[in-house]
Amino acid sequence: MIYDLRLEFSFLHTNDKMKLYVDNEEIPSNNGKGVYCQKISLPHALWLRIAGKNEDKDTILDKDIIVKDRHIRLINISLNGVRPPTNFIRKWPLLHVGGRNRNQKIYSHYWGFNGEVELDFQGNDLVSWLMKTNEFRDDHWHKNSY
Repeated sequence: MIYDLRLEFSFLHTNDKMKLYVDNEEIPSNNGKGVYCQKISLPHALWLRIAGKNEDKDTILDKDIIVKDRHIRLINISLNGVRPPTNFIRKWPLLHVGGRNRNQKIYSHYWGFNGEVELDFQGNDLVSWLMKTNEFRDDHWHKNSY
């Protein structure tokens, strides 16, 4: 089955310098908001690329506290209009800081680094995908327990 995927983004303090791409196609920012729509089948992996962040100039600090940071944020996901829990949106995206061949990885919807974001839609249908999103209810689901 084919599903209508809709991703919504917020471009904060970017001044059109940070860019977001899917398959080398830019997702434009319109008044600080961006939308990407695609038809997908499940399971599906989608890769986004973030570019244009200059670490030296795009994060403003007051002592050790970040006052302003140029970033892009994933604010909504839906498949056929069905939205997952808010915690899923906040903790599911996997940002490969600097690109896929780098070691630093962050689970977050807040993207303040150049790199690539992996969105892995698990499950074989809409119901199984939605059930998978419930794994992200716990705030500490991605932390290692030793």
